[in-house]
Amino acid sequence: MRKYYLLIILFFVSIGAFAQDAAFSQVSNTFQFTQPSNVIMNKRVVQIQTAYHKQWMGLGNDDFNTLFAGIHMPFPSSGLGVGLSLMQDVEGVGNLKTQQAKLTTRYNLIHRQAKSKHQLVAAIDVAFIRKNLGKPELIFANDLNPVFGVNPAALNMNIDATQFLDLSAGFTWTNANLDLSRILNNDMVKNYRVPFSFSFTAHHISRPTESLLGINTRLPVRLIATATTSLTALSPDGIHLRHLLFQYDKQSTIEKFTAGAALNFAGEDAPCNVYIGAYYVNSYFANAVTQNTDGYVFLIGTEIGSTDRYNICLSYDYNNRGLSAQSGGIVEVTLNITAKKLFKTIVNCFAYKHF
Repeated sequence: MRKYYLLIILFFVSIGAFAQDAAFSQVSNTFQFTQPSNVIMNKRVVQIQTAYHKQWMGLGNDDFNTLFAGIHMPFPSSGLGVGLSLMQDVEGVGNLKTQQAKLTTRYNLIHRQAKSKHQLVAAIDVAFIRKNLGKPELIFANDLNPVFGVNPAALNMNIDATQFLDLSAGFTWTNANLDLSRILNNDMVKNYRVPFSFSFTAHHISRPTESLLGINTRLPVRLIATATTSLTALSPDGIHLRHLLFQYDKQSTIEKFTAGAALNFAGEDAPCNVYIGAYYVNSYFANAVTQNTDGYVFLIGTEIGSTDRYNICLSYDYNNRGLSAQSGGIVEVTLNITAKKLFKTIVNCFAYKHF
């Protein structure tokens, strides 16, 4: 009976596969996954992002987890940047597995203005994606025969792996010195300047088919818009509001809104810094029985280093409504590295003297 339940689930996955897109709780620490244009382009550094995401902990097993690793390397004088990322997402005891290798090309459209505080980066992703299901996990007690062994019908189910190419594109506009007084037209914030960025990405613009059952369905386009800023000198004690973030995510009938921020206990450029933060997440599923899901993400992290910067963060995501309230929460760990020395090492290794 469990097999038939799983086949029914796979049927709906093949129709509404957009619901299976991997997601991370720490939005600002996994931009290379959702907003590939939101990277540093005007400095000679290498940016590395890694994440481990574990959900449905209430089941007491390791059947739902996601791994991600990405690297970005810019060449400021030419305005170009290249990146490579790998992702693996495992869902359920049937081991529905998604593996992705993605190549990203980025270009800073205003890189020739050396003194400009603005940055406009366009990015294009080309991803190779493979999905497969662990057939041995689908053999249950009623498939076993004491004489013939495994029922041949259990071994010949029409479920196989599928692989395809996917395409995404987006941009990020960054102003490192945005004057709030001009925007708010208020003398109380005169000469108060903050860094600001706005990112927009359209995923699945090639509309690939990822059905495991051979059904000719196509992924809906997924649109993500993100705005971030940091408010420095929030208090004379050195506490700063960092990564004030608003994000809107829409794919077909699914909409998701995320808002939150983190507090620094030292300046963002301090050699060692500790921060805590929280996000509020609201998901809306049109035409669903339970239409709204509320979630809260609590995080604590530290940044260390001066020449090379290391950002380590731990988060816990709790959903308090619907089926997800019984999931036992989500734990996520991220490690971000911004490395100047590594950039020089790579450049010298490959002798890219013309960049």
